[in-house]
Amino acid sequence: MISSLVLLPQFEKKGIVARLDPRTKMFCSLCVLGMITRFSDLKFLLIITIGVIGAGCLIGAGPLLARAKWFVLVVIAFSTVTWAVQIGGAMLPHFGFRLIPKEAWMFSAAMGLRFGSLLLSGLLFLSITTATDLQDALTSLRFPHAMVFTFSLSLRLLPAYVDTAVGILESQRARGLDLRMGSLRTRARNCLSLAVPLFMHAVRQTHLLAIGLESRAFSPVEARSCYRTLRLRLADYLVIVLFFVAALGVCWATSRGVGVVSSPSL
Repeated sequence: MISSLVLLPQFEKKGIVARLDPRTKMFCSLCVLGMITRFSDLKFLLIITIGVIGAGCLIGAGPLLARAKWFVLVVIAFSTVTWAVQIGGAMLPHFGFRLIPKEAWMFSAAMGLRFGSLLLSGLLFLSITTATDLQDALTSLRFPHAMVFTFSLSLRLLPAYVDTAVGILESQRARGLDLRMGSLRTRARNCLSLAVPLFMHAVRQTHLLAIGLESRAFSPVEARSCYRTLRLRLADYLVIVLFFVAALGVCWATSRGVGVVSSPSL
């Protein structure tokens, strides 16, 4: 499940979304994240979650989001139960556990759905934005080059390490390794046969990367020129204005209590 989530590929580049400037995609994603955090009513959060999923399906990223559905559902369920236990009702005498009322469950479900919506929005952004586009966008926004390079490098290396871990696991299984049998201590000991080669591979790849950067006279503090110059077009401005107006509308509505539910008392 985690490998499917990390190795989330970008869908085929076509349509107006693929032609948008990466800075436009970043701004729209931030607006969506802000709108999600403003709501605390379960009905409104359900609507905006369906909207995020529907938008992903319309632009062709639906199958990619479906790969992470179990991970998102587990996160929502865990967050809901955690909130419900935290804000549960009065302690029952003679039994020693909390009786959680319906209002607490509704609010907890809203918080869990909010967290799931944030996760889906982030996955949707990563599925429509390549690491190169994200690096160019951050560079054009005057972020420090060392930070941008480190961030983009982590996005590129993490899927490679996960792919290596999957290959090591399959190789060890072919040699008779079974992580499902034995006690917890035995399983932990068997995991060492996976962790040690993966760690050594990571160290070796990092060393080769450092040698490659040094041989090319790479310096994170020197000023660098860019081969690609980003320019906002008419479609980008229209999308930015649309999402900005939507975000302002959500802020105006929530400031008047629409879609906002107060947390039940502890």
